Amino acid sequence: MAILIKSNQTMPTTLQGFFTRAYRWASRPEFTKCKDVYNKCRYRSDDGTNACFIGACIPDNLYHPEMEDEMLDEMLHKLGIEVDPRILRELQLCHDKPSAHSNMDSIKMLNYFAKKHSLKIPSIK
Repeated sequence: MAILIKSNQTMPTTLQGFFTRAYRWASRPEFTKCKDVYNKCRYRSDDGTNACFIGACIPDNLYHPEMEDEMLDEMLHKLGIEVDPRILRELQLCHDKPSAHSNMDSIKMLNYFAKKHSLKIPSIK
């Protein structure tokens, strides 16, 4: 599997941490939604080169394909993450909801999400 998340190989533990990774993921020029043939969001693509906003927060050393069948709450609990899953589902909707495949729709939704939850927009590296 390709190394998808090249950070320090840890999962974010705060809403700001999840948001920062999601925002940077969506800001990549090659960003596309990560979904299966039924248009259902996936944490990771089969080849490991794409991820949804939550999947982009899961380091390669923690990701397992079985996670695709887990609800977000269950997956977070197994990983020991205590960020409110309701808010993370809202963050995930910034990935799932835009109808277009461009990153601009997701970025607009992420900007709104940041304002709503008093989050800082990260610098794009």
